Amino acid sequence: MLKFYIVLILYTSTLFSFIIAPENPTESTFPGGYISIGLQFGKDDNAEKFRSYQINIGTSIGSPLMIGLTFGKRFYSNNQSYYYFDLQGNIILLLGGGIGITNKGNNLYLRKKIFGGLGPLMYSKDWTTYRKKKNIVKNSGVVFTLPLLTVFGNSFHP
Repeated sequence: MLKFYIVLILYTSTLFSFIIAPENPTESTFPGGYISIGLQFGKDDNAEKFRSYQINIGTSIGSPLMIGLTFGKRFYSNNQSYYYFDLQGNIILLLGGGIGITNKGNNLYLRKKIFGGLGPLMYSKDWTTYRKKKNIVKNSGVVFTLPLLTVFGNSFHP
């Protein structure tokens, strides 16, 4: 099944990956940015397997620093699922972290994450704090990300 998802992401990214590059990006008024999709496979601290799908939108705040928003949905093997929304900062294609919320059963919970890797393959760890149970659920796994749209600008360009 993992092989199917990897092939699907690679195929989709070749069909729909666009790069917008102004003639001279350093003179652009836009700092540069991206839209990417991600697919994560992992386990929580109870060894419950999960998969997540997400979309990321980011902009440069000074090369190589990026700031962005992530919206995703996580599915566990025990048929539970939830949506998440994060604000994140990163050093493009290397490492980063974020803070956000998890929407599970119409309740909002605090979520924190860190990630690192090289290029489109990263390892991610996140923590969700559930107030009612007064516990923290830890998740970790491998993330594959691929750009759908890259826009070069004055601080994000080749």
